[in-house]
Amino acid sequence: MGAAPRGPRRPQAAGVEPVEFCRVPGALLRQLRSVAGPGFADELARHWQAHLDDAESIVVSLGSGTAEQRLARLLLKLTSADGGIRCVPLPRAELGALLGVSTETASRLMARFRRSGLIDGTRSRLRCDADRLRRAARGIDGSQSRPAHPLI
Repeated sequence: MGAAPRGPRRPQAAGVEPVEFCRVPGALLRQLRSVAGPGFADELARHWQAHLDDAESIVVSLGSGTAEQRLARLLLKLTSADGGIRCVPLPRAELGALLGVSTETASRLMARFRRSGLIDGTRSRLRCDADRLRRAARGIDGSQSRPAHPLI
């Protein structure tokens, strides 16, 4: 894998919450490459590309399936290894926008996930049943090969 292409890049990101970003001029990267060697700059480019790829995979995963499947996929992306949400849960309006549903539908989905035990906790700190969320994200209940209601 090579370094990022040369030339100006168009910004293509929108933050739903306050964000920080790092912009490094191409000239500085070329200088770092000449001083630290090509390995450093190439590794930096690979690191950034991995994060961009991860962000793109989130967008792609939210572009198909039922609203329940998309919500399950989003929650899995936000879930840490111990089952807790890594970040402050999104407001319902933003959640709806990400999932391509209305705010009311996003609220109903979260309530349904809560009632079914897929999530619990408070608005500021959710806990997820990651195994059940994975089954819901696939649209199967895990014990059958045929599609089932994702919340069963």
